[in-house]
Amino acid sequence: MEMINDFSLQGNKTSTNMLLFSSLFDLDLPKDGAVDQQQWHRWTVNAYLDIWMFFYLTVYVTLFDIFLTYFSLYSRTLVSAGKDLKDDFLKALAEREEANRRGKMTSLIFIRDHNPLGQEVSGYIDYAHRLKTQNFEAFFSGKKKLMPGRSDLCYYNWKTQVSTSNSSENFEVIYDDPGGLLFRNKRDKKVLNVDPESGPGEDSSRTILQSDLYLHVTIYDHIIRAL
Repeated sequence: MEMINDFSLQGNKTSTNMLLFSSLFDLDLPKDGAVDQQQWHRWTVNAYLDIWMFFYLTVYVTLFDIFLTYFSLYSRTLVSAGKDLKDDFLKALAEREEANRRGKMTSLIFIRDHNPLGQEVSGYIDYAHRLKTQNFEAFFSGKKKLMPGRSDLCYYNWKTQVSTSNSSENFEVIYDDPGGLLFRNKRDKKVLNVDPESGPGEDSSRTILQSDLYLHVTIYDHIIRAL
């Protein structure tokens, strides 16, 4: 029986690898199949470099495509982007849109103005909640006025004496406190005070705006710290 030693097996394996590499990477294999150790090592290194370069480019292109997709969606999400805003109130809303959409801030909007029937109404609006549930395109384009309604945090019609209060996903309304109307943030449990004679509270600020569109506008910003 003919014996096959380890050297002949190793030689057959090497020859097979050479043929495989030559077909995959278009190597110029000598006709007699004679390849020295250095040349074989050089081919192997180049082949692995090609593989890593292909992998790197694939990952780079994939990440770049993800970035473009995210940027496109993000740009479409900001309704105020590209709008030529004249009124200070609308400018203030645009400045806060991103932070409210991303949960870094929850803004409370107080508005006092006349409704389409000429009745004076006032109320507090959860800006972040409204952004999620309503399209602000008409507001930022000037086709429609943002007004408080009965489904907002607080609403009062000075003509009909109708008043409502509703907690939102961001704020709990506290209307029975001796100190007056308060709003508790549901994420960090901190209280926002809307009394003009008092400070707005921890991590909160008050901005009174002059607007040509409304009788009275005030924005309360509450910063959400990492919990």
